[in-house]
Amino acid sequence: MFPGQSPTFGGLSFGSVGPYEKLRGTARGVLDPNDPRNKVIADIELARRNADGMVEYSMDVFILKRRLNLANGNQRLFLRLQQPRPDAPGKAGPGRR
Repeated sequence: MFPGQSPTFGGLSFGSVGPYEKLRGTARGVLDPNDPRNKVIADIELARRNADGMVEYSMDVFILKRRLNLANGNQRLFLRLQQPRPDAPGKAGPGRR
């Protein structure tokens, strides 16, 4: 999932926490368009299906993490999920077809 790792913030160290590194990659998965839990996904019935009848998806993943000693961190995860803009070309937002 993570083909690219690199130091971040120019290798700057943050006190006792130390330096961070960037992890970049792509997460992939499949959804069953017939599962009632997935009916909340806009236009899922129009999505292309793979040979098994499932809808494939992928998303970019970007993580900043402590480089060496994870025990020096605060053991918290800050998560930000970003959805495509509804007006982005080729992107279907809520209610768009």
